[in-house]
Amino acid sequence: MPRREGRILAGMSRDRYGWEFMFYKIITKLVLHATSNQRGMIIGAIGLAAGFMLALVIKLSFGLMLAAAIWIIFGMPRMVEAEGRRRFAKVLYIPLPIIGTAVMLVVPTVNSVERTIANRPINPHVLALNADEAWLGKAQYTGDTALSQRVGEMMEISRPSRLVSSEPARVYTRHAGDRLLVLVKIEWLSELGDDMRLRLIEQISDVAWSAAKVPRDRVYIGVKGRLLYGAMQVDGKAVVQKFISEKRLAEFYEPAKTSTTRPIPSRTSGGAPPT
Repeated sequence: MPRREGRILAGMSRDRYGWEFMFYKIITKLVLHATSNQRGMIIGAIGLAAGFMLALVIKLSFGLMLAAAIWIIFGMPRMVEAEGRRRFAKVLYIPLPIIGTAVMLVVPTVNSVERTIANRPINPHVLALNADEAWLGKAQYTGDTALSQRVGEMMEISRPSRLVSSEPARVYTRHAGDRLLVLVKIEWLSELGDDMRLRLIEQISDVAWSAAKVPRDRVYIGVKGRLLYGAMQVDGKAVVQKFISEKRLAEFYEPAKTSTTRPIPSRTSGGAPPT
């Protein structure tokens, strides 16, 4: 093949496979760097693991400081016999002391943010909600167990057959003054569409009326999935979203509206819930 024609074909090959070639070249260089600079990779991994553990146990700023200190101290130049010169421990061609210094410069800002968050006034209503929510992890039906069981049985009957999850619904109910709080945790909430979530809220309101004669606008409902609330009713208004802040339910705990606490009346018959 003539030389000129060979150069043209080689150029066409580079144009067609240019991105693939560059990606392969970058990955190859990174792998070669990692294998030739094992000291840097090991120190980097140790610092990252130690900092992560300390951040979990105490706070993030302490974890960052520990990781940065390890990288700065142990990443300093050391004599390499094969090359006859001193070399920094590196990660991705960047000396670890430089990475550690950059992290250390961020620590004061992170620490300031942590103190600001820690000094924020805590909403006592949210704390009360968290305390009630904790009952969901203690048993299947808690609070007023009779009413909680009725709500749970209704949900099991209403659950679509396509949902194969065997985890039953957990329900907590609490009556304060003329209001009723219903907290529900279902593992399969993410598999329900918005229409089915709205229907679920309506059914819980119906059970509250038939069992305790609590009007819909006085029933506060929070339906939680594995981690987050995805359906809620406050002041008679239903809301369905992928994520709903638990603070919406804090109104249930307002002192002016929850001055007395009494047991939920036993089940009575008759009537549809007023709206």
